[in-house]
Amino acid sequence: MPDFDRGALSAQIHALCHGETDTVALMATVACEIHNGHPMSDWTGFYRVVAPELLKIGPYQGGHGCLVIPFSRGVCGAAFPQGPRPGAAAACGRGCA
Repeated sequence: MPDFDRGALSAQIHALCHGETDTVALMATVACEIHNGHPMSDWTGFYRVVAPELLKIGPYQGGHGCLVIPFSRGVCGAAFPQGPRPGAAAACGRGCA
């Protein structure tokens, strides 16, 4: 894997987000920085809980993600009721079905 400086990326994200309170702006900034700063990024982003047992796509970078994911659908939906976990989206490979 190419070199990756987690500390530098974290410092950059903290600097860019300092003082910002808007959730969407923060999610967009974090997704962008991780996507462009990590050499293995393919899809980087957030899903938001918008209704009981329903996720909708939030800010992201990369190819199209699933727009809506019920908790009952795919790896991403099934993983969410157990709590957000790093890598859950990577595990589903955007297949989500």
